[in-house]
Amino acid sequence: VAIARALATGNPVLLADEPTGELDFRTGVAILELLHEQAHAGVTVMIVTHNREISRVADRVVELSSGTVVGDGPPPGGTADIASLHW
Repeated sequence: VAIARALATGNPVLLADEPTGELDFRTGVAILELLHEQAHAGVTVMIVTHNREISRVADRVVELSSGTVVGDGPPPGGTADIASLHW
């Protein structure tokens, strides 16, 4: 419901805090596909997650440790397809 509300506003930026947390794998993948579609439609999508597997499908990964940026760039190994994720 929260994602639907955020999408309904039509804002150019979407911040998703742990969008797959507490979801089963299949539903989590569906949410990631929805966010991916929004990104390709021109929406800036920022995902906050502790799940490193999800970062594999990002265009850019900013890694924080104790409030300090310790990494900023493409995901290691390049961007993966959502279908290749497993967690």
